[in-house]
Amino acid sequence: FTKGNLNNHIGVPLSLLELTNEHEIAVIEMGANKPGDIHELMCIAEPTHGIITNIGRAHLEGFGSLEGVIQTKTELYRFLAESAATLFVNKIDPTLTNQLPANCSIQYYGNESELSGELIRLSPFVEMTWQEENYASPLLKTHLVGEYNFTNFLAAIRIGRFFGITRENCNKAITSYEPTNNRSQVSKTADNTLIVDCYNANPTSMAVALTSFAKIDNHAKIFILGDMREMGQDAAMVHEEIVQQTIDLRLSGFFIGEEFLRFKGTHPQAIFLKSIEPLIEHFEHNPPKDLLILLKGSRGLALEKVIPYL
Repeated sequence: FTKGNLNNHIGVPLSLLELTNEHEIAVIEMGANKPGDIHELMCIAEPTHGIITNIGRAHLEGFGSLEGVIQTKTELYRFLAESAATLFVNKIDPTLTNQLPANCSIQYYGNESELSGELIRLSPFVEMTWQEENYASPLLKTHLVGEYNFTNFLAAIRIGRFFGITRENCNKAITSYEPTNNRSQVSKTADNTLIVDCYNANPTSMAVALTSFAKIDNHAKIFILGDMREMGQDAAMVHEEIVQQTIDLRLSGFFIGEEFLRFKGTHPQAIFLKSIEPLIEHFEHNPPKDLLILLKGSRGLALEKVIPYL
């Protein structure tokens, strides 16, 4: 599988070079920040199966628009259509289903498909069940947060079942996996519980993270949100949307970065700061206690620097 973030024109070949005769399946992540990137990586890897987990408003500076993101990500579909390959698809995501080629084998997951599931609760961890023909799983308590990860779990199970992984081993994998790299990680300090998701951020991922965060019950909570980079001409608009969403969800917290700073004063329950340093200074003098804290922002802001002060 792709290690770290080796998902570009350098990283994908490095991942492929690690394969040996002992490997049965390679899971290769493919990233893009401009049109043509996915097609180039597909030509290098020549995969036989493919999945697009979601399409969001990321790297808009390079793509120009959401439509540019859609057309670039679905280069994967068009490449695999040439060999009538197998695609794994979330059946209730119209952005994906509307782009499907005619001559691929489609393996659906999600509601209204042969493999579905139910999100039971966010504790803040995802607790879920899944079903397929003549089978219903027990309650699975995972180590991932975020409602959006429920769909990712269903995708993983669908792929596992397709390749002959037993139901029991699917359940074991789902409940034992623990994230690293500041991606949907939950960690506890002496005084607070942190949801650390500051490896990357775009308007879509930040919006779903906030929606999920707001649904977590029985916790006093605050957010620490950093700027979303590479938004191009849409930068002001998408940052304003996030500020408004936090108001609508009645969430309080901190906005960090020059893009968010444009909207200082628009959220009565939020503090706007230019960089991480004054935030650290704030917590040195006003240490938070007994809070659930969401940290999310683009990698360049290094929001993880504030963790020792939480």
